[in-house]
Amino acid sequence: MRRVFTDTHCHLDSHVFKECLPFVLGSARAKGVERFIVPSVSRDAWGGVLALSKNIGGVTFALGLHPVFLAQHRLQHLLELERLLALSSGSCVAVGEIGLDARIGELASQHEYFAEQLSIAVRFDLPVIVHSVRSHAAVLKALKVGGNSRGVIHAFSGSYAEAKAFVDQGFHLGVGSVICRSRTGKTYEAIRKLPVDALLLETDSPDMYLPTSPSKLGSPLDIIQIYSRLCEIKELNREELSFQIECNVDSLFFS
Repeated sequence: MRRVFTDTHCHLDSHVFKECLPFVLGSARAKGVERFIVPSVSRDAWGGVLALSKNIGGVTFALGLHPVFLAQHRLQHLLELERLLALSSGSCVAVGEIGLDARIGELASQHEYFAEQLSIAVRFDLPVIVHSVRSHAAVLKALKVGGNSRGVIHAFSGSYAEAKAFVDQGFHLGVGSVICRSRTGKTYEAIRKLPVDALLLETDSPDMYLPTSPSKLGSPLDIIQIYSRLCEIKELNREELSFQIECNVDSLFFS
């Protein structure tokens, strides 16, 4: 049986893919990566991800305001997000990419946008795609306050205790190229210990990439190597693991 995979987090609207997207998607599909979830980062990006979803089979989208792009956001954009979600009912699979990033400062404003988008997700009964960098405790608190129990902590990097706290809240963890970089460390141990039904595969391409990438750019095709590494870590049957991961994707984004 041919394995089918979903890249649950790839920025296909990036300028990096502008001239080569048909080749990138064709290469990924040839290896079984057939579904692609494209989160957005700002109001100006919403039109692009909508167009990709409309024009390319297997591509779905999420709408959100990313904390790293805080300077581009305006409170009015939150109202526009609600209006667009109402118009996109049934086609938008999540609110995202949203979250907190302690590297960039202006945490009060980050918290305001994050809390409002968590509330919007609850109102529209959508999962959230969460960016959490050096902010796991604050993100978890916000999820609990907002009543959010569906979503994914994208590109998870952290301890087993932090991972389990998110899983106990009802969240999945996005597994990407970080697991291909080391056979030790807290993130490796967290992924090893977590139940398979808590995991999703993602690339965050082109921004994240495999350690073997000469271009230092990622691609949805990287899912295959990430999956192979996950099979080694979990010491599970490859068919059973791929089936369970895809069931996780379906239950979170497409049910």
